[in-house]
Amino acid sequence: MDNKLNKVLPVKLTQEEVLHYSKELAKETQDLEEIEKRKKDVMADFGSQILKHKSEVGVLSRKISTGEEYRDIECEWNFDWKDGRKRLYRTDTGELLQTDKISDYERQQKLDLDEAG
Repeated sequence: MDNKLNKVLPVKLTQEEVLHYSKELAKETQDLEEIEKRKKDVMADFGSQILKHKSEVGVLSRKISTGEEYRDIECEWNFDWKDGRKRLYRTDTGELLQTDKISDYERQQKLDLDEAG
Protein backbone atom coordinates (compact mmCIF):
# COMPACT_ATOMS: atom_id res chain seq x y z
CA MET A 1 0.00 0.00 0.00
CA ASP A 2 1.27 3.45 -1.02
CA ASN A 3 1.26 5.97 1.81
CA LYS A 4 1.98 9.00 -0.39
CA LEU A 5 -0.61 11.36 -1.90
CA ASN A 6 -0.84 14.87 -3.29
CA LYS A 7 -2.99 17.56 -1.73
CA VAL A 8 -3.56 21.14 -2.73
CA LEU A 9 -2.21 23.19 0.15
CA PRO A 10 -1.18 26.85 0.67
CA VAL A 11 2.41 27.72 -0.26
CA LYS A 12 4.15 31.00 0.63
CA LEU A 13 4.92 32.98 -2.58
CA THR A 14 8.43 34.14 -3.34
CA GLN A 15 9.16 37.80 -4.14
CA GLU A 16 9.58 36.88 -7.81
CA GLU A 17 6.17 35.17 -7.88
CA VAL A 18 4.50 38.16 -6.21
CA LEU A 19 6.11 40.49 -8.80
CA HIS A 20 5.02 38.19 -11.66
CA TYR A 21 1.43 38.02 -10.42
CA SER A 22 1.40 41.79 -9.84
CA LYS A 23 2.31 42.37 -13.49
CA GLU A 24 -0.37 39.91 -14.62
CA LEU A 25 -2.94 41.64 -12.40
CA ALA A 26 -2.02 45.06 -13.84
CA LYS A 27 -2.39 43.77 -17.42
CA GLU A 28 -5.70 42.04 -16.68
CA THR A 29 -6.98 45.22 -15.01
CA GLN A 30 -6.07 47.30 -18.10
CA ASP A 31 -7.67 44.74 -20.42
CA LEU A 32 -10.83 44.70 -18.31
CA GLU A 33 -11.06 48.51 -18.29
CA GLU A 34 -10.60 48.63 -22.09
CA ILE A 35 -13.31 46.01 -22.66
CA GLU A 36 -15.69 47.80 -20.28
CA LYS A 37 -15.06 51.09 -22.12
CA ARG A 38 -15.69 49.45 -25.50
CA LYS A 39 -18.87 47.88 -24.12
CA LYS A 40 -20.04 51.28 -22.86
CA ASP A 41 -19.37 52.85 -26.29
CA VAL A 42 -21.19 50.05 -28.10
CA MET A 43 -24.12 50.21 -25.69
CA ALA A 44 -24.37 53.99 -26.19
CA ASP A 45 -24.38 53.47 -29.96
CA PHE A 46 -27.06 50.79 -29.68
CA GLY A 47 -29.03 53.07 -27.36
CA SER A 48 -29.06 55.88 -29.90
CA GLN A 49 -30.00 53.46 -32.70
CA ILE A 50 -32.85 52.09 -30.59
CA LEU A 51 -34.14 55.61 -29.86
CA LYS A 52 -34.00 56.47 -33.57
CA HIS A 53 -36.03 53.40 -34.50
CA LYS A 54 -38.52 53.92 -31.66
CA SER A 55 -39.08 57.46 -32.89
CA GLU A 56 -39.70 56.27 -36.46
CA VAL A 57 -42.05 53.54 -35.18
CA GLY A 58 -44.01 56.23 -33.30
CA VAL A 59 -44.26 58.44 -36.39
CA LEU A 60 -45.41 55.56 -38.60
CA SER A 61 -47.87 54.27 -35.98
CA ARG A 62 -49.42 57.72 -35.67
CA LYS A 63 -49.80 58.00 -39.45
CA ILE A 64 -51.46 54.59 -39.62
CA SER A 65 -53.75 55.09 -36.62
CA THR A 66 -54.91 58.57 -37.68
CA GLY A 67 -54.87 57.86 -41.40
CA GLU A 68 -53.14 61.17 -42.07
CA GLU A 69 -49.84 63.02 -42.04
CA TYR A 70 -48.82 66.64 -42.25
CA ARG A 71 -47.61 67.89 -45.62
CA ASP A 72 -46.85 71.29 -47.10
CA ILE A 73 -50.07 72.13 -48.98
CA GLU A 74 -50.59 75.20 -51.15
CA CYS A 75 -53.41 77.39 -49.89
CA GLU A 76 -55.05 80.50 -51.34
CA TRP A 77 -56.81 83.51 -49.84
CA ASN A 78 -60.04 84.59 -51.53
CA PHE A 79 -61.16 88.12 -50.70
CA ASP A 80 -64.84 89.07 -50.54
CA TRP A 81 -64.57 92.86 -50.53
CA LYS A 82 -68.34 93.41 -50.20
CA ASP A 83 -68.61 91.07 -47.20
CA GLY A 84 -65.34 92.36 -45.71
CA ARG A 85 -64.07 88.80 -45.20
CA LYS A 86 -61.21 86.76 -46.57
CA ARG A 87 -61.26 82.98 -46.73
CA LEU A 88 -58.33 80.59 -46.85
CA TYR A 89 -58.83 77.47 -48.99
CA ARG A 90 -56.71 74.41 -49.64
CA THR A 91 -55.96 74.29 -53.38
CA ASP A 92 -55.76 70.48 -53.41
CA THR A 93 -59.24 69.81 -51.94
CA GLY A 94 -60.94 73.21 -51.93
CA GLU A 95 -61.58 72.85 -48.19
CA LEU A 96 -62.21 76.10 -46.30
CA LEU A 97 -59.59 76.40 -43.57
CA GLN A 98 -60.06 79.85 -42.12
CA THR A 99 -62.24 82.95 -42.36
CA ASP A 100 -60.96 86.33 -41.20
CA LYS A 101 -61.97 89.95 -41.39
CA ILE A 102 -60.12 91.88 -44.11
CA SER A 103 -57.71 94.22 -42.36
CA ASP A 104 -57.53 97.96 -42.96
CA TYR A 105 -54.02 97.48 -44.34
CA GLU A 106 -55.32 94.97 -46.93
CA ARG A 107 -58.15 97.34 -47.91
CA GLN A 108 -55.64 100.14 -48.43
CA GLN A 109 -53.46 97.87 -50.59
CA LYS A 110 -56.46 97.07 -52.80
CA LEU A 111 -57.30 100.75 -53.15
CA ASP A 112 -53.70 101.50 -54.12
CA LEU A 113 -53.77 98.73 -56.74
CA ASP A 114 -57.15 99.86 -58.11
CA GLU A 115 -55.89 103.43 -58.45
CA ALA A 116 -52.62 102.31 -60.08
CA GLY A 117 -54.37 99.95 -62.51
